[in-house]
Amino acid sequence: SPSLTAPLPKGPYRGKSVQEILKNPSPDLVRAFYEHVLENPEALGENDVVNAFVEWLLGP
Repeated sequence: SPSLTAPLPKGPYRGKSVQEILKNPSPDLVRAFYEHVLENPEALGENDVVNAFVEWLLGP
């Protein structure tokens, strides 16, 4: 999917693709996502963790 392989245009991971980030996530990134889900449990909703993570990376 182009949304997974295209470099992110903005945010703290700008220039990296979702695919690259999924292959080698930093501990800080994993912690930030974990904290996001704890504060916003609806972020998981009906999604599995990987899809919720991808949606979080892609942002609104």
